[in-house]
Amino acid sequence: MNILYHHRTQGHGAEGVHISAIVRGFRKRGHNVVLCSPPGIHPFQNEGGYVYGDGVSPTARLWKALSRHAPQIIFEIMEIAYNLVRRRALARIIDAGRFDFIYERHAFFLWVTASLARRRKIPFLLEVNEVTGIPRARPLLLRPLAAWIEKWVLSRASLIFTVSSYLKERITSLGVDPGKVIVLPNGVDEKMFSPAQDGSDVRAAHGLVGKQVVGFVGWIDPWDNLPGLLEAFGELASGRPDLRLLLVGDVAGKGVRRDFVAEHVERLKLDGRVVHLPCVPREQMPRHIAAMDVCVIPDSNPFGSPVVLFEFMASGKAVAAPSVAPVEDVVVSGINGIVFKNGDGAALRESLRRIIEDKPLRERLGRSARESVEREHTWGHKAGAVLAGFAGLPQKGDRP
Repeated sequence: MNILYHHRTQGHGAEGVHISAIVRGFRKRGHNVVLCSPPGIHPFQNEGGYVYGDGVSPTARLWKALSRHAPQIIFEIMEIAYNLVRRRALARIIDAGRFDFIYERHAFFLWVTASLARRRKIPFLLEVNEVTGIPRARPLLLRPLAAWIEKWVLSRASLIFTVSSYLKERITSLGVDPGKVIVLPNGVDEKMFSPAQDGSDVRAAHGLVGKQVVGFVGWIDPWDNLPGLLEAFGELASGRPDLRLLLVGDVAGKGVRRDFVAEHVERLKLDGRVVHLPCVPREQMPRHIAAMDVCVIPDSNPFGSPVVLFEFMASGKAVAAPSVAPVEDVVVSGINGIVFKNGDGAALRESLRRIIEDKPLRERLGRSARESVEREHTWGHKAGAVLAGFAGLPQKGDRP
């Protein structure tokens, strides 16, 4: 088959990982994929990169600067203008490609691809990672317009893939047929992240040999609740001299100062107990996770499927994670991880304590987590589910 994958993102961080992995998954199944990105954006080069560095091209750095510093109203007007600026180029690509279907990563104010697919009578498959009206780091000023466009696009999609059950509920509440909305959480490269990875060099480099290590990975954003994690860790560490906390990820959230972690470590008197590594290339991430005994996600938003959850699980680690829908779609507490009440510091601390103190539990959770990934959460599974969904649609001769 010929597939067009279109997105309007900066192609970095988790979004770059997701885009690249789905494209690879289609191609490994023998399909031709044309990846259509904004000018200067290269997800295969940028995947995972936002947390650990700048874009690889001047154009990518320009998009990043505009995203961070342009007034919000100007940024949203630029998003709307994208439809007009890119329409002709997209039309040429679609007309030349004879595509069996178009797959798009949903973005606010983006309607041009859905419109072209409808005119050309090409099935339009939409991946939805967020919708209007949900809490997010970046505000949405033209929300009524974004919601109207979004509803129009959703109503015209042949199939919709959401990364969480929460998003499915939000979408179907708009009157969209639940039968065409499929929950498909994020996934992982099970070969890159595996229990076979060796983290001994990371432990040796950072004074963690012989220590019990609790680990967190991700860019440090206000919703990650690092203060809550540090406080819970501090209480646990007071009676455990060999306990350490390894934080891997840059401080990238708006409103979070660069010395955010150091300030909290000093306030809680955790000097020497916390190792913070802000700039780790993605290819080294498996070794850093391998250096952890226990992995934790202290908080997460209610709609997005955290890629790092699957990387922890694929690495065979016992994970403590909050009770938000995207986590509970994947983790069965006590079976392949521990789910604690979101926003409850005592529950976070108790979950970590259980895993730290009970080695057989820790090992059992880690094995089950890896088995869960192998069974249903590799990127290959995700690409296969999209293709199966397409195969179930009425074929051209059967469409009304």
